[in-house]
Amino acid sequence: MTAYQIAWQKKRTFNSFLAAFLLHFLLICGILLYNLLFTEELEDFSGPVLVKLGEPAGIDLPLPPEPSDIIEVPEEPVPEVPETPVIPETASIPTESLVSEDIPDKRPPSESETTSSQPVLAAADPVPLPVKPEAVKIEGSENGNAHETVFSIEEGNVGRNVWIPISLFMPLPVNLEERYVHNLKGDALNTVEEYKQILLRYYKESPLGSGYYLETSVSDRMSYEERRTIWVMLEKAGYDLSHPEYKDNRTLRPVVLSFSVVPGTGLLEEVHLERSCGYSDLDDAVLYGFEASQYYNSTARKIKGRFTYRFE
Repeated sequence: MTAYQIAWQKKRTFNSFLAAFLLHFLLICGILLYNLLFTEELEDFSGPVLVKLGEPAGIDLPLPPEPSDIIEVPEEPVPEVPETPVIPETASIPTESLVSEDIPDKRPPSESETTSSQPVLAAADPVPLPVKPEAVKIEGSENGNAHETVFSIEEGNVGRNVWIPISLFMPLPVNLEERYVHNLKGDALNTVEEYKQILLRYYKESPLGSGYYLETSVSDRMSYEERRTIWVMLEKAGYDLSHPEYKDNRTLRPVVLSFSVVPGTGLLEEVHLERSCGYSDLDDAVLYGFEASQYYNSTARKIKGRFTYRFE
């Protein structure tokens, strides 16, 4: 064979293999495309689908019956009860008790029997909750002012033994009419003249001859106990303590104090000014007068309280 023939033979052989390969490739692609487009889903069939392994093709086997919730218990024969001898009426035993004791019931109780066989419990009386005692509150009034003391206590006794009017520690009037000096009263402690001398230590006669006035330097040095003495003297002389001079042209808010009462001794601790009336000199007077009183506490712990003093 010539070189041309050999080359032509190789070309024909290559073309034959290429045609055979393309034919098989197209056949395989056609099969895959058919399976992809014409696949039957199991969900398209109605009813259950049984997959039988190792069984010959034929009619589908019936499904096993669904398990029932009701459990059948085979009835056992009831043993015969021997005849019991006649028992005198004085010692008669109910037949029902014998049957119920000797012949156990093997039947499963129905829902109605189970419900009826349960004992009916009587409604229990509600347990009363412990009543929390109300807070101890002490109220009072003095010379046109009102006060209130509240203790946060759950048990025991707490209260006040001695109360001194707080109004007696308030600032004294700057101007004093002459009639109050002339109307001073004596008592078992001092005569009228002695009280007058005490009063004139603090008050000076006005240069205009229209009464007496309290010097500022003297007023600043006065103690609360000295104020108390002068107020008692003026009250006996007819001065109206419900309308004192320190209330003139003033809007006074209630003074609020917080405190604690020590158990046993009744001493006051942790006394703090919670709310001011708006004037520090009146706040200090209320604070001093409150601490001058005496309290008691029969409990085993500190009792907290709140004190409110209102100017009316």
